[in-house]
Amino acid sequence: VTTACFEPSLDYVVAKVPRWDLRKFSTVDQTVGSCMKSVGEVMAIGRTFEETIQKALRMVDESCSGFEAERFDQELMHRGVASTVEPVKAELQNPSPTRIWSIAKAFELGMSVEEVHGLTKIDRWFLSKLHHIHCLKQSLKSMDYQELSKNKALLRETKRCGFADRQIAKELRARDEGPSSPSALQPEDDSLGAETYAGGR
Repeated sequence: VTTACFEPSLDYVVAKVPRWDLRKFSTVDQTVGSCMKSVGEVMAIGRTFEETIQKALRMVDESCSGFEAERFDQELMHRGVASTVEPVKAELQNPSPTRIWSIAKAFELGMSVEEVHGLTKIDRWFLSKLHHIHCLKQSLKSMDYQELSKNKALLRETKRCGFADRQIAKELRARDEGPSSPSALQPEDDSLGAETYAGGR
């Protein structure tokens, strides 16, 4: 008999990310603090932190594919600021709606987990998981579709860490022939089922 207080084994991770729409209000301070400024939130569930945070970021901002530096480049372009290390460091020091993508940009610029921790005071555990996503992206950039199709371990790890097919295809090195998307290798199920690439349901 299953009681009302039954709790399943905790083999999943949940991330809730607030949605900000501060651009609509020119006089609003963009700094995130204790004052409630979000207009909503998304919740993602997965088997790993990397998978869950990437799912959440895709839901909270449809213009991005996940944890990627390009989203912060878009923000800097909107502000009319050059994409250099100084504005990235400034963003890291102050909580803001785009801070998570500034972390991706910091890793792209060669900053270490320790350097980002020093500026953000975010726990190293979370930063190391985000850095792992960055390292997987760098591995994908060195491959084309055919090479990735032979490296099943890397493909499985990217899917375990929440990479969408479009995200993988965007990172792969261009090739003259062959398909441009790895979707044929590991079809992505867009249904609301709870199956993940980490195995199980």
